[in-house]
Amino acid sequence: MAFRISIKNLESLGFLNPDQIKEIKRKALESAALWSINRLAVAPQKAVGAFTRLATPVQRRAYWARVGAGKIRHDPNSGYVRTGDTIRKWTYTKTENRYKRVTIANKAPGAPYLYGAPEDYPKTQTAFNRASGWPRIDEWQAENKQKLEDVINDVIQREIKK
Repeated sequence: MAFRISIKNLESLGFLNPDQIKEIKRKALESAALWSINRLAVAPQKAVGAFTRLATPVQRRAYWARVGAGKIRHDPNSGYVRTGDTIRKWTYTKTENRYKRVTIANKAPGAPYLYGAPEDYPKTQTAFNRASGWPRIDEWQAENKQKLEDVINDVIQREIKK
């Protein structure tokens, strides 16, 4: 599961040389990627009873099979015991082609079930995770588009003033 952030038309600033443009893009995209990861890597508070109310029979069987196999932990009072593994797996990679974009991804096996996934991915966010407040990644991206642009623009402005 991944999404991309890109910068276009910085080359139109004629007073910067290609190396300066590349460095400004690198800093701006890395700042946007880190800003995103810092916000996505926060687990919302669990919604009491969400799994019980919203899980399908197949999801319930899969859950209890994983508990029985020792792959996940269950607490009688709070249900599933979160490990934090998925939120720690947010990473970013940059294209080396003049730093035109970064890809922010979470390759944890359960990430698509927590965050949803782009339309071309076969897995979707589960109803009980949505009810618990996990952001759907495409909605998060749309809601934070302006803030990401602001982060990028702030870095660009700061670097141009140097």
